[in-house]
Amino acid sequence: MGKLFISPRDMKMGKIVKPGWHVVEITNYVEEPNKNQDANNHVFDFVGVSADAENVPFKIWISEKAPAILGVPLAKALGQVINEDEGLTLEFVKENLVGKKVKANVVTGSYNNRPKNEITDFAPA
Repeated sequence: MGKLFISPRDMKMGKIVKPGWHVVEITNYVEEPNKNQDANNHVFDFVGVSADAENVPFKIWISEKAPAILGVPLAKALGQVINEDEGLTLEFVKENLVGKKVKANVVTGSYNNRPKNEITDFAPA
């Protein structure tokens, strides 16, 4: 007989939140190679802290190949002043990120024909 433990966090991972803006808190940050080993991903873990998203975990990957898609909105939400004519270099430091709160625009996406939460944009909390 096999046993399978499903933690409260695991259960929250499967919760699909109402699409819209939710306050989230950064809980972890790591930099890791992508699956093709030809670029790095900046991986951010968040947890919802408001209403329907409370305690629901979220994750994003910001690729070096397409850093502006979520990198610019997240940097702006964290207070970075951005001049689009100059570009910028972002230095993510885990100790400076964990605990910061931003608003995340969450939509219902899909993975393997199952619904999932996807963050598409950020704003200051």
